[in-house]
Amino acid sequence: MAKLVKKVMLVADYEDGTTFWRIPCDCSDPDHDVHLWFEVDEDGIPALRITRELGFYAESWYSSDPWFERVGHWKDRMIKRFKASMKILFKGYLTMDGEVCLSKEGIEGLQFALTEGTKVMVKAEESFAAKRKAEAEAKKDA
Repeated sequence: MAKLVKKVMLVADYEDGTTFWRIPCDCSDPDHDVHLWFEVDEDGIPALRITRELGFYAESWYSSDPWFERVGHWKDRMIKRFKASMKILFKGYLTMDGEVCLSKEGIEGLQFALTEGTKVMVKAEESFAAKRKAEAEAKKDA
């Protein structure tokens, strides 16, 4: 593997070819980091999963508004939270979006992680195909 660049972390490199990378957000909150999982599943299908933690803040209680305004708008906050809960209950998901702040080093780290993770994933896919081929030949010979 090439030398790691700034703003990227190889968190785990598993024997089955799965690699887990972490790209930190420049805001320094670890909950905003991007996680990249390169893997080949049990059917030999390669995949990249990109995950990021998202929080639901419907006008959070912790705001800079005076206390009497926060208390006064509790009904509005509860209605928004109830609507979000109902979407999860009846649709099974709640769609949200969030952003990640990346500097030049962060973007270079993301590019590096994508490149190196893809290389490992391709090797894992090839070894999976070879393993399946050997198993098929062994069954044929038996």
